[in-house]
Amino acid sequence: MVRTPRPTAVTTDPLAALLEELDPARIAAVAPADEVEMARAARESLRSGALAVLRADSPRHLTVSCLLVAGPSHDPAIALGLHVKSGQWRQLGGHVDPGDASLRNAAVRELREESSIEVDAIATASSGAVGADSVRLSAGPLAVREFPVGTAQCEAHVDILFAARAPHRVALQTTDAGISRVDWFSPSALPQGTAADLRRDLPSLLRRLGALP
Repeated sequence: MVRTPRPTAVTTDPLAALLEELDPARIAAVAPADEVEMARAARESLRSGALAVLRADSPRHLTVSCLLVAGPSHDPAIALGLHVKSGQWRQLGGHVDPGDASLRNAAVRELREESSIEVDAIATASSGAVGADSVRLSAGPLAVREFPVGTAQCEAHVDILFAARAPHRVALQTTDAGISRVDWFSPSALPQGTAADLRRDLPSLLRRLGALP
């Protein structure tokens, strides 16, 4: 019997925009060389099928997250969610869903599910149409990072981090069963249980965010 090869997520999934979002030239505008190379490798892995867009297609997944920051740059507040499985406080985000049209759209959905924040679709970091209470999402990724997970279903995540700005702290409420609590924190007073990589990388990420329009 001749078996028909299973197509990869890239050819069957409606996420054609993600390769453009992972353009190394775009990443290089905000990220260091190692993350640019990570984006380049991720693109090649997506083409070969070694990296999956959807979690059902492979144990190595592309994920999205969002660093949601409120208030002035000299005294920001960071929105973090307490993840049920790991017991860690992390930035908001998760796996890509089949209905997501792009990585940026996936970040918008994750923000809505994990914090009830609605991003203004017009008020991007590259748009001048910004209302006083608009939550703005960066037009492209702020960072590219890879994390080992180490389970049969989830070997590793290549996480594409976007940034969002709110003019001030707003009420946060999660509807995601994987998040038990979501709240605002000062970068200088992160809660016990904050993921070690986020605690380490946050100062650098905030500096990158400050350089965005």
